[in-house]
Amino acid sequence: MKLNQQLLIVIRYLRCADDMLTGEESGEISINNGSVSMPGDYIAGEWISISGSRLNDGIYVITGAESEDDGGIYLLGNGTDDESVLRDEPPFAGLVLRLRIDNAFLELIKEIMDFESSAGKTMPYTSETVIGLHSWTKGQKADGTPIGWAEIYKDRLAPYRRMFTEVKI
Repeated sequence: MKLNQQLLIVIRYLRCADDMLTGEESGEISINNGSVSMPGDYIAGEWISISGSRLNDGIYVITGAESEDDGGIYLLGNGTDDESVLRDEPPFAGLVLRLRIDNAFLELIKEIMDFESSAGKTMPYTSETVIGLHSWTKGQKADGTPIGWAEIYKDRLAPYRRMFTEVKI
């Protein structure tokens, strides 16, 4: 999974998009050959959310600019590697949300990604020794379902969690 995908999952889970929103631009957006022409001025490293498209709704990081004029042409990335993440599509009326995502939150998202990839999405094991024998069992909640990243990182995610959200991403 790419960083932008995990970021979207966690932001939706926490319902914290309101706290990360720093601005929005609406207008015509077009995506061609891996670059996007959209309203607004952006800088490399800025995170945005695009909505209103047929193929490219999601969260992206600005990796560079081909033109920085208002309504410039930008290169977007997934936050994990430099591969192009956009699929060509005709111009559409869309919304671009500017998101303030701090480094501590990004590091936490990366830890969650590492946990999921190393655990193979199966959850941690607990160990017990009885009469010289060692046994391992998968960690489970009281109802028998496996423990997931949300439970493992609950305390560290708590400062970001919100009860209600107005912004849909």
